[in-house]
Amino acid sequence: MKKVVTVTLGSAKQDFEFKTEFLGQSFSVRRLGADQDTGKAWELMRRHQATADAIGLGEISDHYNVGLRTVTNKETKRLTNVVTRVPVTTGATLRRLLQVRAIHHVQKELGHYFNNNLVLFLSGMRNYDMAVAMSDYSKNLSFADALFQTGSPAMLGSLEQLELYAKGSDLMLSGKPGQILENSLSDYKISRAGSAVAKSHVVVGTFAEIKAVGNPQNLEGKTLITSAVDDERLAFFTACKVNLVVDVSPNLFEKWWALPRLKR
Repeated sequence: MKKVVTVTLGSAKQDFEFKTEFLGQSFSVRRLGADQDTGKAWELMRRHQATADAIGLGEISDHYNVGLRTVTNKETKRLTNVVTRVPVTTGATLRRLLQVRAIHHVQKELGHYFNNNLVLFLSGMRNYDMAVAMSDYSKNLSFADALFQTGSPAMLGSLEQLELYAKGSDLMLSGKPGQILENSLSDYKISRAGSAVAKSHVVVGTFAEIKAVGNPQNLEGKTLITSAVDDERLAFFTACKVNLVVDVSPNLFEKWWALPRLKR
């Protein structure tokens, strides 16, 4: 039996373990949450590589491609480098494929759903492939990368601006000064992003990103594109009167839910 262990920065309260069959092979799958503690995640990955056949790392910023440029996340690299005995992956390639597929699927199934929508990406660089797919249906794209990293009040307003920003940000924001700048002005950044959310039709981000800037006032009637939506997260979206949630994560259920309050 093959043993797969996924270490995630998410809550340990959601840990699980099960056995299953896939393509004629028996697997044991286990999830281990590190509760946002990268030190704990590092130790879990180091320890479990001795008994696992493969290690996964989840709920962490990944390496990504923006245009022709590859941006490497140093913390993700540090964590994956601790695993030397077995294969280790963040699932980034699969995630990008699923994101693009989700956009095309919703557009087709719900009848030109994204046409000319105002779409806000809370992190355009991390979701670049999805942004490219969305640009087939709407040119009204905005990206909050510069806001969260530098405090700039202006949103990036096109894929070209996002690509240009990605080229310079890796050089200008690397090291401790960049970390200090990214961690400063948090209240202002949240307020500015919240205003941008209110003006958008579609918001793309992780649950943590959306929850940080979202509330019942600015999320009502919105379409959210996110991942790993469980009952607790869906309850938050329902309380905020969201119209539609698109979950790009692979699972055995539907990839989106129309919330009961607003039937289409």
